[in-house]
Amino acid sequence: MEKLENQDNIWRYFQGEGKGSFDGSCARHDFLVCQVGRWVRPPAAILNIGAGNGYLETALQRRGFDSHSLDPDDETVARLAAAGIHAQTGRIEAIPFESATFAAIVATEVFEHLNAEQWRAGLQEIWRVLQPGGVLLGTVPYCEPLTDSLVVCPGCGARFHRWGHQQTFSEANFHEGMRSTGRAWQRQHLEPHFFWAWGQQNWKGKIAALAKSATNLVGAHGKNENLVFVYQKP
Repeated sequence: MEKLENQDNIWRYFQGEGKGSFDGSCARHDFLVCQVGRWVRPPAAILNIGAGNGYLETALQRRGFDSHSLDPDDETVARLAAAGIHAQTGRIEAIPFESATFAAIVATEVFEHLNAEQWRAGLQEIWRVLQPGGVLLGTVPYCEPLTDSLVVCPGCGARFHRWGHQQTFSEANFHEGMRSTGRAWQRQHLEPHFFWAWGQQNWKGKIAALAKSATNLVGAHGKNENLVFVYQKP
């Protein structure tokens, strides 16, 4: 698999013409909005890194939070700004906000798109713009076999992950990555979770989802799950 230096075209497509790909993410986003509400109260300032279709920012705003969005794609940012969201163009490695601005920062399905160096730089920036006592929360794919989603460009022959994923995470290597920043991150939650949208499943999908949920209850985890994390800045 080849290293993707720039994923801007991938995200411009999926957040624009292909934004229907986020329709199945509502359950995950709703879960995270509830998690934000467990840690901070409106009208606290919340930053979501990686806009997607803007669902999460809008849901936070409806709950009375001061909702902000950061994304490298200026077309996505313009669309969110037109919808009344405080959206700004930028990258996680150089977050364009003052230090200690946010009470909570959400990064859901973002870190797997970064290489190890970008991830460490992003975590340092998140630490900087997070208020003391604030939380970083979000998700990454859980133990994803990256080669299962390998595709080949018919034009140039480059082989890459179809979503641009560059890292795969377990509980152990995710926590080690947080520790490697040298910051005193306090782990509050780090467990795999299975998200599914009941209304978007046919009867076969609902049976499979129920079976998957049952295996989760007895502590068995595997493919098609997300690793949910909550880390607090002292």
